[in-house]
Amino acid sequence: MNPSTPAYYRHRFPAEIVSHCVWLYFRFSLSFRDVEEMAAERGVTVTYESVREWCLKFGGAYAKRMRSRSPRPGDFQVFVSVLICRSYDELRRQFVLVNNTRPLPKALIYELLPSVSDLPDRLSSRSAAAALTERLNFDKNSSLAGMIYQHTNPSGIIRDTAIQKVIMTSSSDGALREFVGQQDAAERSFQTISEFYDAVKATFPDDWIGHNPKTSRLVHRAGIRAMGYVMDLLWERNGARNKTAFRQGLECLVGKTAWTRGVWRFGEEEVIPWNGIQNIDGQILRLAHYLVGVVRRSGTAPEVKEKATIQ
Repeated sequence: MNPSTPAYYRHRFPAEIVSHCVWLYFRFSLSFRDVEEMAAERGVTVTYESVREWCLKFGGAYAKRMRSRSPRPGDFQVFVSVLICRSYDELRRQFVLVNNTRPLPKALIYELLPSVSDLPDRLSSRSAAAALTERLNFDKNSSLAGMIYQHTNPSGIIRDTAIQKVIMTSSSDGALREFVGQQDAAERSFQTISEFYDAVKATFPDDWIGHNPKTSRLVHRAGIRAMGYVMDLLWERNGARNKTAFRQGLECLVGKTAWTRGVWRFGEEEVIPWNGIQNIDGQILRLAHYLVGVVRRSGTAPEVKEKATIQ
């Protein structure tokens, strides 16, 4: 990102620090707290909350640059390897590790992760998220029971990878981080996710019930992931711990969203149709920044520049 861009105007920290923190987060898949610690080691005192805000606000532009620099498909050689395993468990593990690189659908690989041990770090966190997603989908006490699309539940409407992303982000920097290392971490994480999305459904029933990702951006991957940031904010700043508390915090969003119709107004010149929000990191972060901003400003004078218009 270019430090001289006017987007950094009026930020307390110099553009070089803001852009470097955003770059660290996206380039090396760090957590917000990791970036906070790395900045502290260099004598810069910045909170992980500030890093989160910067990534939500400027991450879209950086993600777009990363995609533009990605290599284009071309001719390449294909190497074939044969593995001989001494046990079924080892065969299953090697199957996941080998096919994780591309050949099979990622969703299928992630769904198999909870049954595989001794995984590398980059897959371990995804394995825990996949296990929790599976329980959210098949536990009858879950508000998301039967709603999550998996290879074992093709009738689901919410993509499992979206829920996994919410869990991984929250476990790294949000509400679920408080449970890491505790004996009841899995149970408390399950209750938190279930209570929050139950509150979301109750707050926006007309945008949730009977819809699919094509008819409502609330149950689309973009909406599910963006709302995850709202969950973490309500947990930390409002002390929300159950459906009732989460719903109280979500009330400020009623009338300011365009999940199924109208347009999103993210700025004076940034107007996006309701179905123009796609599963792209830049747009997800922009949507999350908008939603988090509305929640943060709740109880104050309404902003005119950022709102969703129902037409």
